[in-house]
Amino acid sequence: MEPLFNNLRSITLRLKKGLHTPNPANPDRPMWTLEDLDEIAKGSKRNIEQANKHLDIFPRGYQGVRFKNLARENPPPEIKESVEVVDPKDFPTN
Repeated sequence: MEPLFNNLRSITLRLKKGLHTPNPANPDRPMWTLEDLDEIAKGSKRNIEQANKHLDIFPRGYQGVRFKNLARENPPPEIKESVEVVDPKDFPTN
């Protein structure tokens, strides 16, 4: 099983699916909008603020990771599996 954060394609697809999935609390609205995803999460903002209170650990201040909205970006290309015949015995005989 592949870790979630190592597979950007699955994250991108999940974010794009949420743009069209109805919100369970209010079915007239989607789970989120592109504008919701354009901003860094409140919890991440709070973590950065807390880290910046500890300048003994982060002397230059902690900026967090580079934020980007994956739902606005094109997904990575599909990886197609293929088989290469490398041995003559793999060919069918007539």
